[in-house]
Amino acid sequence: MNKTKRIEELTKKYADDTMTRAEYNEYIFYLKQSSAVEDLDKVLTNYWDGIGIRDDKKRNRKNKPIRSLLSIVGIAASIAIMITATILIFNNNKIEEVTTYATNYGETKEIKLPDGSAVTLNANSKIQWNNNWKDTDFRSVNIEGEAFFDIQHLEDDIPFQVHSKDVLIEVLGTSFNVNSRKNKTTEVYLEEGKVALQLEDSSNYLINMVPGERVKYDAENQRIEKTENETMTTSASWKNGVLNFKSKSFRDVLHELREIYGKSFECNDLELLKKPMYIGVPYADWEAVRQALELSLGVKFVKDGKRYKVERE
Repeated sequence: MNKTKRIEELTKKYADDTMTRAEYNEYIFYLKQSSAVEDLDKVLTNYWDGIGIRDDKKRNRKNKPIRSLLSIVGIAASIAIMITATILIFNNNKIEEVTTYATNYGETKEIKLPDGSAVTLNANSKIQWNNNWKDTDFRSVNIEGEAFFDIQHLEDDIPFQVHSKDVLIEVLGTSFNVNSRKNKTTEVYLEEGKVALQLEDSSNYLINMVPGERVKYDAENQRIEKTENETMTTSASWKNGVLNFKSKSFRDVLHELREIYGKSFECNDLELLKKPMYIGVPYADWEAVRQALELSLGVKFVKDGKRYKVERE
């Protein structure tokens, strides 16, 4: 879920006095982040605008006491005071609130999180871990790119959340893959356990997943696609050292290679770009993958400056 959207949702719960302990701890975690001032400025601007709208409506009613408005203002002031205090305390403590793990193009990395969970990070990807998880009673990871998670179940049932650009994934103990790259749909594949997906623009809409399911969410077009009977081979083969290009167009293959290896491609053969692929190649360095693709597809990747021109042999 979008961070600003989540802060706005938590702010409303705080104002309505419907916030749980876990949500309060999550709220405090967000307030301590370096971007909190900018995010909360947007949220509070919307909040004060809402107060203005309600105030205008109240002026048209007879014999309505001003206490309602003062109550609303008081709530907003309370939020502002809590925000200011939290940020000041955080700045004085100078504690690193998150740990960042990242990979370069063509690199994967095995990560052991402090709670015992294991993460395999795909190429050109990044996750950020909340270091205060023991104090906040929830575990939180922000992701950009692709990663496979094997979540450690804890005795205290401390929830685990994965935040992508447009989806919030809530889990306890499970194994799943998340692919959330820029300009791409977000995909979640569940290998074991249970997860619930909450979409950015619909806080009340949850997608509950069972093992073997894959969900694709296109936020731009507000489109959801769920498939069943998926496996690691069809949905997260990279974790096992294979780049699976089956049932993908060559255009999509080039896009995926660009994300993984940071290479630029030019292909003017429209027929080739539309051609469906039915191959898998070992996940290795770019030169090895390039040679495997050339042999399998009967094409040539010709270096032209900073890009590769793709031509049929």
